[in-house]
Amino acid sequence: MAYNKKRRTTRKKKDLVETAHRLFLQEGIKAVTIGQLCVEASASKATFYKYFTDKEGILSEMLDGVMQESKDKMEELIEQSRKHGMTEEMLLKIFDMKEYESFFQSSFLTELMQDYPHVLADYSSRGEKIVMPAFRELVELAKEQGILRENINIDFFMSYAISLRQMVAYRIQQGEDVPGSITLEEYQTHFYDLFLYGIVKR
Repeated sequence: MAYNKKRRTTRKKKDLVETAHRLFLQEGIKAVTIGQLCVEASASKATFYKYFTDKEGILSEMLDGVMQESKDKMEELIEQSRKHGMTEEMLLKIFDMKEYESFFQSSFLTELMQDYPHVLADYSSRGEKIVMPAFRELVELAKEQGILRENINIDFFMSYAISLRQMVAYRIQQGEDVPGSITLEEYQTHFYDLFLYGIVKR
């Protein structure tokens, strides 16, 4: 009986987080109310406040799920690469913005960076402990298997990747628009293209 109760409790919390994920990406964070979220998840406000103190609490939980999904994808790629070898296409897939297309449907990313910088900072701090070790292992494996240049310094590469990501977040937090008429998704795509290939014609 206790096990079934725990399973129902876990299911309710999961339903709330999954609903928040969907609504935040579709409509943006600020547009979604706790009342709307509870209706969509078929949960009472009392149930919501049993697990989360406010909207920022469920936003953090949602981001943790995104982080875990990224980590799982990297670990799956590492396992496949160790068994069958890595290709350049496999490595580049983690930088492909089409894999994250749902995050560009609304104002979600801009709102997260501009209006919830403390939530993003906490998320980034946790990510450096949870996701970055898997990313580092992936990069080291790519170097071992000849996908990356032999003279790449892994420590510098990791520091460089983190610094560039923080720079992009900072620009958006300061309200600096992306250049020209391109979308945020296109901006991120160009950003990673320069990061991966540089500017010198080979």
